[in-house]
Amino acid sequence: MSLSNPNQNKPSPSTRWFEWRGGNGTIRYYDKDTKKAVEVAVSKEKPFKFIVLDKLATVKGYSKRVGNIFSNEVRDTRSEPLVVKSKDGGKIAEGLWSDIKEKVQVARGGFCINLYIAFKAGDKLAIGVLQIKGCSLGPWIDFHKSHRDVIENGKKSVSITGFTTDTTGEVEFAKPEFGLSDITPESYAQAKALDGKLQEHFAAYFSKPTVARAEEPPQHDDPDPAPEPATEPPPEEDSVPF
Repeated sequence: MSLSNPNQNKPSPSTRWFEWRGGNGTIRYYDKDTKKAVEVAVSKEKPFKFIVLDKLATVKGYSKRVGNIFSNEVRDTRSEPLVVKSKDGGKIAEGLWSDIKEKVQVARGGFCINLYIAFKAGDKLAIGVLQIKGCSLGPWIDFHKSHRDVIENGKKSVSITGFTTDTTGEVEFAKPEFGLSDITPESYAQAKALDGKLQEHFAAYFSKPTVARAEEPPQHDDPDPAPEPATEPPPEEDSVPF
């Protein structure tokens, strides 16, 4: 703790960590209460809706040899270094993403966007993280480029409404389909209040040295990560939006 800044080590306000599963076209999250992974199907009739609060870049992966692979989070991959580590405590790489990406990918880690979102939890909104990586990166980058203004200014919410299938070599995978929805004034007010809490957390998080931010595995760490099958290669660095 810090005497002058008691919130310095306050845990993330995110209540749930979601990821897109390219193997079967579902959204997956780890339920800490039941200690089980939950997979949720999405469709036009039952989309997964969220309001984007903020976004950071990180590294995520898994290998049988070292377990989960993770790093600190950064806002700018071109100027802020990543410290990539494995669950067993070993450092895999350190530096700008453009300099370390090949080494990280050999270790089975990959570029990941942590999309901080407001999602419906019961009758209220809560803070969550949607991890965009692998086969979901390209579709999200294209969608975000086309609708950046309405997404980042809270004019529209985002929906995952289903998926399309594609292949690389002999591997078939599912790519998410994104859409836009209107936001009610009540939801906008809730999301804005949640973002205030999130930015307080980020202020404390980014006040720490880079190495300290990569000291511990993420809070969403899944003891049974069920790694994805191979998907298409990640986009080139110049197509990553930050």
